[in-house]
Amino acid sequence: ISKADQVLLAGVDSAIVCTALDSGAGGSSSSSAPNQKVCLRRYRVVMEKSGSRLPRVEMEEIGPSFNLVLDRTRDPDKDRWKMAIKVPKAAKPKKEKNIKHDSLGKKIGRFHLGKQDFDQIHTVHHGTSK
Repeated sequence: ISKADQVLLAGVDSAIVCTALDSGAGGSSSSSAPNQKVCLRRYRVVMEKSGSRLPRVEMEEIGPSFNLVLDRTRDPDKDRWKMAIKVPKAAKPKKEKNIKHDSLGKKIGRFHLGKQDFDQIHTVHHGTSK
């Protein structure tokens, strides 16, 4: 990802701001886990006239705003975790071996034969080759 040297201000009309806060870092907290929060805000960018060549930029809060708080700081019980992530066998698709689909969507399959013994195969003999 490269950083832009210049930004066309006329093309910027909204901004989404994501802020991570950690209120337990500065002072003493009563709980052992720090109170971590992620704030999501959406702003409209308003360009107003100013005395210079660049406009004065103001941001007005619009739309939904979210405050996300960290709820769980430990792993769940192993038995419950296994039960929660278990996928039933009926939901898993069975892999079809040696079957492909071409660009038109037709199925192309292969089947394999064992090694053939040419002494056991009855073949028609033409002419007198003895």
